[in-house]
Amino acid sequence: MSDEVFLDSGPIVAWRVKRDRHHCRARETFESLAFHGTAYITSTDILDEAVTLVRKGAGFRAGRRLWEDLSSGGLAIVRSVSDSVRADAWAVFLRHEHLNFSVTDCTSLALMRRYGMKRIFTFDGAFRRAGVTVVP
Repeated sequence: MSDEVFLDSGPIVAWRVKRDRHHCRARETFESLAFHGTAYITSTDILDEAVTLVRKGAGFRAGRRLWEDLSSGGLAIVRSVSDSVRADAWAVFLRHEHLNFSVTDCTSLALMRRYGMKRIFTFDGAFRRAGVTVVP
């Protein structure tokens, strides 16, 4: 089985929006992870957030292409955020007030814990403070 990493919206947006300040770093990390056979896992909440931000940064067509790439499973496995995951996420939100997580960050952590994932590809340092291994 290949290695897995949870995919946050920041790297997706940076990869698809060339003027993003993390664009080069995102592209290099995606290439390196792909070279090592890493499988990307993300969530429906991240899909929503990333498509919205790519549309704002690169236009409608770029947002539509990203939706198609993610929802087809070609880029990542997209896990649904169920009611039970949302309940777990809310508990994470309440427990980590000091980290200033968004609710979407909390659903990511809840899904990672549910599937036993330890690594996340993100540019958000708060995940490291929550005890998750951050890539890059």
